[in-house]
Amino acid sequence: MKKFLLIFSLVFLTNSCSTSSKKTIFIISDTEVVVKICVNTSKAELENIQLRLKQEKNIDFSFEKTTFDSEGKIDNLDFTVKGPEKYQSHVEAELYMTDEYHGFRRDFTKNASKPFQCGAI
Repeated sequence: MKKFLLIFSLVFLTNSCSTSSKKTIFIISDTEVVVKICVNTSKAELENIQLRLKQEKNIDFSFEKTTFDSEGKIDNLDFTVKGPEKYQSHVEAELYMTDEYHGFRRDFTKNASKPFQCGAI
């Protein structure tokens, strides 16, 4: 029984630490845009990302259906991204249950092997 409790505690602590230490990743440059959203991403961060994407790359990023818990952490991520070209997508994910990043990447380099990726990143 003690061994089971020890293993359970270690697994729980490992998962808690890895989730709580994750940070939002947002890169915007001449050659790429990367948005990686985690459970710790705040509404203010999403608003900033939305504003900068529109101003700097003419990319529409809508997250109005995303819900947050009482601590401001994302419960359910729900966003749509649409660029000035043909690339667009919609993502839904329950981030409180995962340690993954969700978001998108747009590679503007000519002949990019993956010019647009969206979902679990």
